[in-house]
Amino acid sequence: MECKLKKIVALLVIGLISVSCNETGRFEKEQYEKIVYALSYTDHAFPISHMLTGEASVGYVSAGLSGTLSDNEDIIVEFERAPDALEQYNLLNFDLDETKYARELGAQHFSIADYKAVIKGGEVLGTMAIEFRPEGLSPDSIYMIPLKIKSVSKYTFNEKLQSVLYRIMLENEYASQDDQTTYFMKGVEIKDGLETMIAAGKRIFPLTRNQIRTTVHTKPYKEDAAYIRENSMVITILEGDALNVVPVDKNCMEIEQIGGTAENYYGPDVAGINRFNLYYRYRTRTFDSESDSYDNWSEWKVIKENLKRQ
Repeated sequence: MECKLKKIVALLVIGLISVSCNETGRFEKEQYEKIVYALSYTDHAFPISHMLTGEASVGYVSAGLSGTLSDNEDIIVEFERAPDALEQYNLLNFDLDETKYARELGAQHFSIADYKAVIKGGEVLGTMAIEFRPEGLSPDSIYMIPLKIKSVSKYTFNEKLQSVLYRIMLENEYASQDDQTTYFMKGVEIKDGLETMIAAGKRIFPLTRNQIRTTVHTKPYKEDAAYIRENSMVITILEGDALNVVPVDKNCMEIEQIGGTAENYYGPDVAGINRFNLYYRYRTRTFDSESDSYDNWSEWKVIKENLKRQ
């Protein structure tokens, strides 16, 4: 009996050693096998903020090499456009709601001098430069450059990590698409000489180096083009931090500033916190698609507000 038990234990030990060796071999293969891939995040998207300065900015798409040990030789990774990857992204994230689909960034807004990234010998990442001209893009749209690995000079590439969707995110000194900038607004609505306190959280969108967009009064933000036209204003920060306010669509809204630069300016309060100070009156009207005409103007509303970034 004791002899039989010893044989069983010996067989078990041999089996464990065999399994251990197989697992070690698999681990070492996964650890050391070199495969090229395109660096991205969820659903192959690669969102990067670009500051609106009025000048071109540069972004980078990266190719990586897996494995714990680098290669001593340069590896050339060639990219190409991949519109099918953008189509798959839209279907996966927005199904059939084409109003929300990401758009391929127009050629007038970027240029790629060389569609190759070079992973230098001894390194595990290589980059391909893209020059961007973001002025004129809408903060309400998703813009992407769909790319995929076309070829590599050495090894193979991971087909599941072959694509990258470079998403350009707009940003200026006052707001950023990436963090969905919100300002806290407090102020008063003035009617017949009486003041009523108002307060709201407002989404702020970067438009250019010195322009932002937000809603008037206490209007909430909605992802609807007609609503934005009827309820939003563009604020321009001028020399000396004076503010100029105009409607997004003058056919849907009229705005008149009150009090000049003394009441309409960007600057620090007594606590040193920068605020947008606005004093204006506005009225709106909506477009009736059935009659193909605008409704009557609403009554004027007088608003005095200040906004602080949260």
